Amino acid sequence: METKIVAIQEKIKTRPSRFYSPELKKEILEICEQLHEQGWTRKQVQNVLGVGYQSIDSWKKPAVKIREVQKEESPVCLFSPSGWEVRGINLSDLKTLLS
Repeated sequence: METKIVAIQEKIKTRPSRFYSPELKKEILEICEQLHEQGWTRKQVQNVLGVGYQSIDSWKKPAVKIREVQKEESPVCLFSPSGWEVRGINLSDLKTLLS
C-alpha cells in the first residue's frame, strides 16, 4: 500500500497543471476507498495524499444526467375584446381558427 501512496503522491506533484486528469481522479478515488477499508480517517487520507476532501467528495458525486422531457401543449384560453372566449384549445387548433 505504501508504494501505491508514494506513486499517487508523485503523480499529484508532477501533474502538468493544477487540474487533476480523469485518470488521476480515478486512481485517487480508488486509493481512498482502499485506505477507508483499512480504517483510515478522511483527515488521514487528505493529509497523506495532499488532496482536499472537498475535491474528493465532488469527484464521487455522480454526474448530472439530463434527459429530454416532452411537454404536452397546455390548453389556451382566448379572450376577445368584445367578451367572447375560447377555452381548452391547443395551439395548432388556435392557429387553424385564426387563419
